[in-house]
Amino acid sequence: MMETMQPPKQILLVEDDVLHKELISRAFEGIADMILFWVDTLDKAKRQIAQKQPDLVIADWRLTDGSGIDLITSAQAHFPVILMTSYGNEELAVRSMKAGVADYLVKSPEAFENLPNNARRALREWDNILARQKAERALRESEERYRLASEGANDVIWDYDPTSRNIYFSGRWIDIFQIKEGVSWCTYREILRYIHPDDRKKVIHKWKSHLSGTSDFFTCEYRIAVKNCEYKWIFARGKALYDADGVLLRFAGSLTDITENKQNLLRIEELAYFDPITGLPNRVTFNERLEDVLCDSDAKGLVFFIDVDYFNFINDTFGHSYGDRCLAEVARMLKNVTLAGSFLCRYGADEFIMLLDRPEMGVSPAALAQRIMDVFKTPLHLGENSFYLTVSVGVASYPTDGTTADELLKHAHAAMHKAKTSGRNTYKMFDHAISNEIAEKTVLGTYLRSAMVNKEFLLHYQPKIDMVTGRISGLEALIRWNNPQLGMVSPLRFIRLAEEMGLIVSIGYWVLQEACDFAARLYKQYPELRISVNLSSVQLMQTDFVDKVKSIIEQANIPPQMIGLEITESLLMESFTASVGKLDSLKEFGMYIELDDFGTGYSSLSYLKNLPIHAVKIDKSFIDDISETNRHNNITEAIIKLAHMFGLSVVAEGVETQDQARLLTEYCCDTFQGYFASKPLPEEDVKSFLKTYKYILLCRD
Repeated sequence: MMETMQPPKQILLVEDDVLHKELISRAFEGIADMILFWVDTLDKAKRQIAQKQPDLVIADWRLTDGSGIDLITSAQAHFPVILMTSYGNEELAVRSMKAGVADYLVKSPEAFENLPNNARRALREWDNILARQKAERALRESEERYRLASEGANDVIWDYDPTSRNIYFSGRWIDIFQIKEGVSWCTYREILRYIHPDDRKKVIHKWKSHLSGTSDFFTCEYRIAVKNCEYKWIFARGKALYDADGVLLRFAGSLTDITENKQNLLRIEELAYFDPITGLPNRVTFNERLEDVLCDSDAKGLVFFIDVDYFNFINDTFGHSYGDRCLAEVARMLKNVTLAGSFLCRYGADEFIMLLDRPEMGVSPAALAQRIMDVFKTPLHLGENSFYLTVSVGVASYPTDGTTADELLKHAHAAMHKAKTSGRNTYKMFDHAISNEIAEKTVLGTYLRSAMVNKEFLLHYQPKIDMVTGRISGLEALIRWNNPQLGMVSPLRFIRLAEEMGLIVSIGYWVLQEACDFAARLYKQYPELRISVNLSSVQLMQTDFVDKVKSIIEQANIPPQMIGLEITESLLMESFTASVGKLDSLKEFGMYIELDDFGTGYSSLSYLKNLPIHAVKIDKSFIDDISETNRHNNITEAIIKLAHMFGLSVVAEGVETQDQARLLTEYCCDTFQGYFASKPLPEEDVKSFLKTYKYILLCRD
């Protein structure tokens, strides 16, 4: 008799990414027993399902009009759902599995290629579920013995005879437990021998508890041996039946093979507690571990908060997949310095934490921090690229620096932040000075929030001098904060705090607005005078940054050439690709772009030639170093020549003496600013300075 041909399974794909849809469609090409239909929105999917029920739904987690998980509630009783996501996320995985998805996949070319296999497995498991449900209905209508057994559910039906102490099984147990054909029963003692040694006591206890009347149903999960010394996970359910005199008549139920479910739960647990990129424990695991350690009243140890310097530059330059490989290498390198009693985790994007419980006697925390730093003296090799990484490390000790997890993490992070602001590639121990800084920042932040409303900010302007003509070529706008309680507050104290508090964007636009308004007032008399303002990386990363800057300049009714923008190397590196694109747009608009503090940060020729800039500014630290006595061993002249090779002008900052100005003239520097010409001046003093200024002429050899 010929087999009846089964119609192909109807698979509904809900995916709004056309490229991903094409890759998935390609994977299903040539598969005769499955037909793939595609829609690109949640709404279309619901309408399609309402018209005709598919056999399986494959849906993206994130859609333009909702989430694929929204299909599950309506899908539970009708068809299985496979959920896909672009990023591995333990919370999404746990939520998806709890919601009842048949499978949860992280998108990748390999995952797409294997999707037909996942679909078959989901359909097979769904058929098994439907078959079990059908069997349960049949068992409930059956005679008392099988009705009793079905109360515990499906797969293998078992029946314990209290007289012989034998357990009888249905035919399915041969398939599941790989028992020899014809064997349909075994003794109670024999079945105990097959159960994993670690699970036997639990099974015996629950068996006896139910027979003694302390539980309504017998339920237990355990491992049972099959062929090849392997174990399967079993979920056993059952119920005892007594006569009117309380004598046990029957004890029957079912056994379900939950091995695959257990494996899925282990995968979910791995996602929930381990970082998929580095394989290290994640933030959740670390927090639990730290809490456990601190439960010991005698606990002593160290928390090292490690941040990879300029990691955003690697992501922006080489791509996120390359950045992920880099993080995996960083994890490997850090594992090489783990000590006895240490616990390493990936805590955040480019952040790692090492917990050292009871550090070895005689070794200082500083020495341990230095060990971490020393690991990165070795170059990191990825493919054909070799480069050096540096890290900033903050150290907090317990119980000295805190007795709770929140305190220790806050203080270790504060120490790391201090290391970054101290130039990176270093470590800092948490101390009272840092604690005082935190307290001061709290007070300062309170005043800072009201500074804009109270009009406490003002601008001073420092002249820039053309070293060929001696004329004033421009002004740099420098913000000042005059607080009634604190007096004049240095920008060094409040700019970074404003960034942390999310205030820097509004402050930055206020500075630009004020500078443009001042430029408009000067335009008629000084049409070629350029005013430059400083940018923060936070401001630059705003999606509407370019449009906002253009709008402010246009409203001031001045040529874009009158306004310059200054951004430091370190800030540019924090998001290189996006920053360059925006600066390029503003350069085309007509604005003048300067790279500030050149030589103190990343300083790479490979990126310098591609930056949309007009000039570089040499940091004051280099200018302080130049003098007649060491004119041949300083690098200032080399920086100037290098910039000129790339067609860039050079501005020297912090010029305070005539000797410095003269040497810079000999080095062919283009522009300087500093106290030798003028200190930063308020607006009214700038007007007077422009009227009374006499040329500074410094002859070149």
